[in-house]
Amino acid sequence: MTLPDYKKTFLVRVDYDLRASLYVSAPTKRKILEVLKKIGGERLTATSYVDNILRHHLEMFRDEINCIHQEQNYHNIV
Repeated sequence: MTLPDYKKTFLVRVDYDLRASLYVSAPTKRKILEVLKKIGGERLTATSYVDNILRHHLEMFRDEINCIHQEQNYHNIV
């Protein structure tokens, strides 16, 4: 697996027309905010950072996610 350029992949601001709430544990939120404070720059929001991480994850694991979905939803019962 090739690792992406971290700054270009995760530390970029995302502009949103529509947003939805998503919750993380308090320890995870503290870690995210600490990362942003140290390396995120003044314009990067926690929402942008997490959105970038999740979009990358979904892209990287698209095939596996689809395979699991098919295994669970399209098999014969009998």
